[in-house]
Parts: sequence; structure tokens; C-alpha cells
Amino acid sequence: TLGIHKDKKLPPFASKSFAAHFRTHRQNIRGEPVAKIAFFSTCYVNYNQPEIGLDTLAVMGHNNVEVAFAYEQCCGMPLWHNGDMEGAIKAAKENISRLIGHVAQGRTVVATNPTCSQMIRVEYPRMLGSDEAKTVANQTMDPMEFLARLAAQGKLKKDFKTGAGEISYHVPCHLRAQNIGYKTRDVLEMLPETKVRVVEECSGHDGTWAMKRENFEQSLKWGNRAFNAMAAGNPSVTCSDFPLAAIQIEQGNGRRPLNPMQIL
Repeated sequence: TLGIHKDKKLPPFASKSFAAHFRTHRQNIRGEPVAKIAFFSTCYVNYNQPEIGLDTLAVMGHNNVEVAFAYEQCCGMPLWHNGDMEGAIKAAKENISRLIGHVAQGRTVVATNPTCSQMIRVEYPRMLGSDEAKTVANQTMDPMEFLARLAAQGKLKKDFKTGAGEISYHVPCHLRAQNIGYKTRDVLEMLPETKVRVVEECSGHDGTWAMKRENFEQSLKWGNRAFNAMAAGNPSVTCSDFPLAAIQIEQGNGRRPLNPMQIL
């Protein structure tokens, strides 16, 4: 009925959104915060897997980072990806109008999903061409990129008690497209007794493309190299920054990667 392939693994829907959780799980900051962020939790974290957002709050709270909730609506990528430019531009304008206020308060916009951070920092300035879009883009980061910056400034707490062992880490295509380097690898390797092996192969998910009846089987062929590379050597932990890629990798090799915030 919906055009989704009958065998496609799909995200669950949470009974309680991250927005509802945020009110009761927001961390109290002790004294002066080391940094302030506006957390764009994304549709996926808000509606499908709020535990990633809760883990993000825990990590930020542990590091005395003040967090404001900054997600009001979709970034517009599904609209843009499927050709609805009018809808995507409308979403971009509305998000920029809200995010610019957080940036004016000195907050860094942190977007959990690499697709969403790609939209905000790369596509919004192209779509809108406004000074406000460029200002927000320049103050937007991936969560692990943000933590890596804290570490470089000597502000990241490294009081880790346990390590993760061997990690196979999948770098999502939309994170590589932002040219930020291997920040997730760098942060995870701060854990004791932890070694990260990087996998730079496309999972084949590509937004909503892999879900569609006509594309599902082809998506598994495109993702096969990623599936095999992630399983090679039977690592202790597998990891991906992109939750939909994690589901696609599970579809291909039977093991769903964790989000890096879950590991931390």
C-alpha cells in the first residue's frame, strides 16, 4: 500500500518522544557551563529512538555542557530527496528562523543525524542564500565533532572507567561529505583499551531509497561491501553515526551498530 518493500527492516516508533523525555531528563549544570549547545535532535531521535538523545544528554551533562532543545520539525531532507523543493525550502526557512535565535545566544547547533547536519550546514545556505542560513551553518556541528573540539580545548572529561575493545566504525556518506575528518574515531579511541577500525563503504540506504519496493534488493547489493567490512574479524562493538545506516547494516549482516553516544 505504501510502496515499502515487505522485507525492509524499519525503525520502531517510540511510545514517548524525545521532546517529552527532555523535560524530565535535562541535566543540571554545575556552575559555569564549558559550552552551550542547541540540540537539533532530528525526527529519528525524537520519534524513533529517543534513547540516543537521552545518551547525548547524559554525555553532555557529564561534561557540563548546557543543552537547549532546538528541534521543532524535520530538516526537510526527505522532501528535498524526493523532489519537493518547495516543501524543502519552506522547512529550511522555518528551521533557520528558530535556530538563528539559539546561535545569537552563543550556542552551537548540534544535529544528531549526519543527514540533518548536512542539510543545515551545506544545503540550507545553497537553498536559501541568506546571511542567516550561512551564520547557522557556520555554527552547526556533528555531536562527535563537537566533543572532539572540547577535547582539543582541554574541556572534555576523560574519566572513562571501561573500554569498548575492537570497534568497527562505519563512516556515513553524509558525514564524509562534510569533510570534518574522523572525529568519531578520534573520540572513541580516547576510551581505554579501545581500537577503532574505520569502514568507508556506503550502506546503500540513501534516505528513503532503500525502503521502496523497487529499490530494496538493489540497496542490499550496493551495501554488501559495507556489510562484509563491518562484520570482518568479529569486532567487540560495531558503530555508525547514522541510525538508518545501522538498520541497513543489520539487514545485511544481522548485527545493528550502536550510535557512538550509546558507546560513550
